[in-house]
Amino acid sequence: METTMKNVGFIELGNGTIPSLVQDVSLLNGYQVKKILATQKATNKIAKDHYPDAELVEDSSSIINDTTIDLIIISGTANKDLGIVAQAVGAGKQVRVL
Repeated sequence: METTMKNVGFIELGNGTIPSLVQDVSLLNGYQVKKILATQKATNKIAKDHYPDAELVEDSSSIINDTTIDLIIISGTANKDLGIVAQAVGAGKQVRVL
C-alpha cells in the first residue's frame, strides 16, 4: 500500500512551542513539515535544525494560502488563535491548535 505524504505548516504565535513539537510530528508517518512561521529567532533556528527541508516564512498567509499544505498546527496566545484558525479553516485546511 502506497503512503501519500501530507504537508504540514506550523504557525507559532509567540510561545516557542515548535521545539516541543519536533518529536511529536517526526513520529507521525506520512507527514512532512513544509513551512514554519516562528515569531522567535531561537525557535527559527531550532525548527530549521530539525526540519532542514522546511521553508521558514514571515507571515501566516504563506502557510494558509499554500494549496499543498494539508494540516496547520497553530500554537500561541489565545487572543491570536481564533482569527488564524478561522482563516485556515476557511482555506479548507485541517487545523490543530495547541
